[in-house]
Amino acid sequence: MIWTILGAIVGVVGGITGVWGLVISQKQWKKVNKKVAILSDSESIYEVLPAWYTSRMVDEYWMFGLYTLGGQTILIRRILSISDDSKWMDVELATTQDAGGMNVNNPITAVAEDRVKASVQISSIVAATDLGTS
Repeated sequence: MIWTILGAIVGVVGGITGVWGLVISQKQWKKVNKKVAILSDSESIYEVLPAWYTSRMVDEYWMFGLYTLGGQTILIRRILSISDDSKWMDVELATTQDAGGMNVNNPITAVAEDRVKASVQISSIVAATDLGTS
């Protein structure tokens, strides 16, 4: 009789452990599938970028300005990649030397020529413009 009860208890504990393991595995699987991919080829970027980001910002090396909600201008040379959820983009910042005598309010530039990569939250950008001249 005691062995029957003990066997039932072990069976129930094993069942609960199995269900708990399934729940934990499901949560981990969801986390893995929520990871954000970074897109760096032009065609994929065009699919997720807002319409006002032109193809020039991805394909050309130029001077562009991204105007933020806070009234600053992020000076970039180009867009390097973008997250597939359209929340972040990696850019190549322009340097202070690139900005030269441009009349831009509150510019954000790279601190040095070897530190030009940055990530920008797309939702903080309200406008984008071409700042280069030929």
